[in-house]
Formats: sequence, C-alpha cells, structure tokens
Amino acid sequence: MKAQFENLAMTSLMLFLDNEIQKKGEAWANHTGVFYPTDNLYYGYYAYSSPYKQFVMDAGISGGAPSNNKPHVVTGVYVNDSFKKVGDGGGPTYIDHMQGAVYFSSDQSDNTISGNFAVKDFNFFITSESEEELLFETKFDVRPKINESVTGLSPNKQTYPAVFIKNNGGRNEPWALGGTDVTKINARAIILSDSAFSLDAACAIMKETTRKYVPVISDNNLPFNALGVAKDGSIDYDKHMTPGIVDAGSGMYVQDVSVSKIIANRGDFNNLNPDVFSAFVDFDLELPRNFR
Repeated sequence: MKAQFENLAMTSLMLFLDNEIQKKGEAWANHTGVFYPTDNLYYGYYAYSSPYKQFVMDAGISGGAPSNNKPHVVTGVYVNDSFKKVGDGGGPTYIDHMQGAVYFSSDQSDNTISGNFAVKDFNFFITSESEEELLFETKFDVRPKINESVTGLSPNKQTYPAVFIKNNGGRNEPWALGGTDVTKINARAIILSDSAFSLDAACAIMKETTRKYVPVISDNNLPFNALGVAKDGSIDYDKHMTPGIVDAGSGMYVQDVSVSKIIANRGDFNNLNPDVFSAFVDFDLELPRNFR
C-alpha cells in the first residue's frame, strides 16, 4: 500500500526528534570495532553486525564549541586492512545504520570486517505496540558502554536506551472555506533510558520543541529504501528537509508537549525493571490540509 499522510507524519516526527536529540544533546559516541557475521543471509545479503546499534547517519550533525566534535558517519568499512566504500569492488553493498550492520553480496567469513562509526545515545523506532507491551513484555538488552561483546547484534535484537514513536490517533476539523481541514495528530514518544540524567535531558529537548514546525517529508523523497537503509549512504537532515522535499505547507505545528515520568515500583509499575528509566512525551500536532 502507498504511504499515507499519517505514515509520513510519523516518519517525519521520528527524523525530527532524532535530529533534535543528536544536535542539541550531542548524543553520540565515536567507536572503532569489528563487524561479526550474524544471519547467514539477510534479504539475500550476507550480514555483518556491530555489537552496537544504531549508528549516526546524519552527516550534518556536529558538536558545538569548544569541542566541535563530529560523529563518524560510516561510508565504508575495512575488509582486512583495505578500506572499501559502498559500491567498491569487494566492498559492502549496503550500510545499515539503523541495524548497526553492513551487507555484502558475497560471503566474507575469511575476511575481518571492521570500521569506525558513531553510536547514538538513543535508538529511534516507530512502533504500534502498546505501552504495556514495551514496558513489561518486551525484553531489551542494555547497549554496552564499551565493546564487551564478541558477537554482533542480530537484526531482531532490541536494545535500549531507545525512543519509540507511536501514533495515538487524531481527527480532522474544518479550518477554512474551500474544503481545508486542520489535521490534528496525538503522538507519543516512549523513552527508555539507562540513567535518570539521560532521561531528563531527552525529555527537556523534546519539551522545547513546543511551537516549532516538524517538516513533513513527501512520499517520493523518503530517505530510506525497502531495507530501511539510507538511499544515499547517509542523510543530511537540514539539507534534506528543503522545499520540494517536504510537503507544501512546510510542516506540522507542535501545539503542545507534555512529559509524564514513570516511576518504577509504584502502583501499576511494580513490575517495571528498576534499571530502566522511563517517560512518556505526548505531542499535539496540527497541519492544515486540503485533501479532498
């Protein structure tokens, strides 16, 4: 099925919040490590994964003064000691920043695959799961602070810290003569953190998006292919969200943002892992549209 406005709105909100967290929070760390074989074939490709996910894929992110630190956005990997970019002979076919993996068209089990990459402090996902499923029924593994794993993470392995973006519904209301409605969307970010400090920082950055505009990317300009891989090897969010790329009307207005902290071992949250620091961040979004 072709993507509809609600689908594009959730993808756009995820990209927007991911960019805000990385840009304002400098929420990444540069690493060097080995990619290990995981699933023998992943959609027909040989998959080699890092012990970490997700990688920074936004080439426009940089740290502020005085460090001016920049995340290392992966454009290629070392096959043994030879650096290979995507498309080079003997190089990877795709780099999957979301999965922390590289995909080859041929078996590389006789070679050592390694590289330099920036790991995000918070993974970002779009979900349709309920809050109860995410908080109580899903097994998450905390992402290692150092490379203490001797294997890569499989594609179905879920790690935290993470932010899950969920569409909680909405409505269309009359807006102007000529058939224009205002589409109102209630979206929720479910934050799972490994520290109270990081949770507070992420909540503060999201709360400060109030009265900003979220650019809504158009259907034919989604930056990912069918595998969820960046089409151009990486993205530059600020350049990508330009007129002609986003839908006419510039973006969804963030009418209100509210934060609710979840306290473990209290009331309905007695069974919540005490090592997971959680919060709900609710967004009231609106955009006038003429869809008739």
